[in-house]
Amino acid sequence: MALDHIRMAIQVDNESDQMLTLVDKGIDWGDWTPSCDPPASIAPGHRSEFRAEGSAALVVGPTTGSVGHVRYRVGASAAATVDIYWNSPLVESQYGNTFHVWGPSGWDVSHSGGQGHDARLLVRVRPSIVRSVDGFTPERNGFR
Repeated sequence: MALDHIRMAIQVDNESDQMLTLVDKGIDWGDWTPSCDPPASIAPGHRSEFRAEGSAALVVGPTTGSVGHVRYRVGASAAATVDIYWNSPLVESQYGNTFHVWGPSGWDVSHSGGQGHDARLLVRVRPSIVRSVDGFTPERNGFR
């Protein structure tokens, strides 16, 4: 089966007690997949997904990849934002699809996946906390 579009699905897991509110979105190449725009908000403890895809011609198939961005405000602070940028090109380079994901100070914003022409990027948003194991010390339990 021939590929008809270059697709990028972005899943955001809000593992916090703060609402994520959409403040900006844009597509530089391609379009939002119909009925799959970024949600206006992502409630605490919820997962949401949006999708973008490259343009296509009926006979030729894919003609562009997908490049875009979203920005979500974290809680009530206008200064605290999560920014997600993606580039899923028509012709993959040695770097594959590229992503830039930023979060505010005090937040752990990580991402994984997202490669290929029918890709899914997973973005995890949670507050930063000290994670430790009782009794662990680098001198005694670390790598040797």
